[in-house]
Amino acid sequence: MIKGLVMDYMKKLIFIVFVFVFVFVFVLCGYFINNKTSVLKEPTLYYDLPEVNTDNLDTSIEENNHLYPIEVNGFYGFIDVNGEMILEPKYFSYTTIGKGYYLASTVDENVVFDEKKYVDPTNGTYLISPNNNIIKLSETTAYMYLSVSKRFAIVYEDSGNYIFDLISQKALFDGEKSYNIIDAFDDFYIKMESELYYMTDYNGQNLSAGYEYYSGCIDDTIFFKNGEITYWLDKSGNPFFEYDNCMMPYPFYDGIAPVINNNLRLYFIDKDKNVLNYYDNVYSVSKADSIYYGYFSDYSIKIFDLKGNRKLSDEYVGEILSFDYNNKDNIITSYNKSTSTFYIFDQDGEVKESFKIPDGYTNPSLIYENYLRLEKGNNTTGLGLIKGDEIEWVIEPKEYSIYAEDQYIYVYSNTNRASGLYDMENKKFILEPNYLYITVYDKNMIYVESAYFKGYINSDGQFVYVASSYGF
Repeated sequence: MIKGLVMDYMKKLIFIVFVFVFVFVFVLCGYFINNKTSVLKEPTLYYDLPEVNTDNLDTSIEENNHLYPIEVNGFYGFIDVNGEMILEPKYFSYTTIGKGYYLASTVDENVVFDEKKYVDPTNGTYLISPNNNIIKLSETTAYMYLSVSKRFAIVYEDSGNYIFDLISQKALFDGEKSYNIIDAFDDFYIKMESELYYMTDYNGQNLSAGYEYYSGCIDDTIFFKNGEITYWLDKSGNPFFEYDNCMMPYPFYDGIAPVINNNLRLYFIDKDKNVLNYYDNVYSVSKADSIYYGYFSDYSIKIFDLKGNRKLSDEYVGEILSFDYNNKDNIITSYNKSTSTFYIFDQDGEVKESFKIPDGYTNPSLIYENYLRLEKGNNTTGLGLIKGDEIEWVIEPKEYSIYAEDQYIYVYSNTNRASGLYDMENKKFILEPNYLYITVYDKNMIYVESAYFKGYINSDGQFVYVASSYGF
């Protein structure tokens, strides 16, 4: 009898243990399943395609009439600012050659090796302009860039080179000319013929004599060289100044020009070659309104007026870090490590304001208006807004890399390489750092790519075009 009671007790115990184990395993499995699912679904935006905004911009306005590339099944097409398909995907490749301009090809270079292997008359290279005009430039693949005024297209193909007038939509010269087009500007272009370089107008007439080397164009001054002599030419092709042993020439402003010779000596000279000031071990010079800043071989940077006089005392210039930020303000900044002081100078090189950098932070850089990028250690970066003597963090210092482009900050996580986008003008995140790839096309359209979809958002962060990454 006792034996029977024990057996019953053991059976009940085994049953209870079995039930307990079963429930435990069930709960444990549920935990892992839920945990795995949450990892896969975070953020849910990756799993569920975001909603597309239906509010449309007026595409008759010039700034809204650009096209934007998309890819569908290996072919490229173009949509407008509202996400509407304008050019169906039929191009094997495209190149962005200026905002709103694209060079697109229907020739597959990986398949078509011989021109005789295809008979499709649409094959070739096309220029797609902001107003959606499509101009055929070549029957085969070609390369191109636009002139400064974006009136002329310089086209390179196997049969030769020519210039295409975007106004008349005609080639100015056929591709069989025995010269190469080197560069193009509003009123003239640079060609190389019989191993000499010439300035030539758009009627095909040479404006200058032939030179052995072409050194570039700055403002309205064009530079050529014969041997060791550098020549300054005006826009009509007339040489008005020459200098021997010149490594890097610059235009004249108020009758004075900076010149760097082959020994890295910087001279400030007038048109009679009188030397006003000189400095040694200078690599290059840049101009910002009424001042120059010179880059020296010891990595220091010194500021000069147009006559070459020093503008800033060494009290302020500890380590100058940024110039010409945002491509318009020409603001100069300096960081004195010994005093942890950051200085901001106006366009004449005078101290505009200064403030202390918080302890532990290095490499301050003013990147947009009063936004300051700061590093802490090797991988930690933050973005602060200067308010008086204090810094208000808009992006807390984290394991980020931060890069500026106009009003936007690209934010890259150093831990998972995810990308985000911060709008400094409107002081907000357009995209949190959750994405694989982001690029700003213009203020209206920003390309976004995640693990599960690709698309475009507008400046308000609203999606205007979305497609699954598997069919995009």
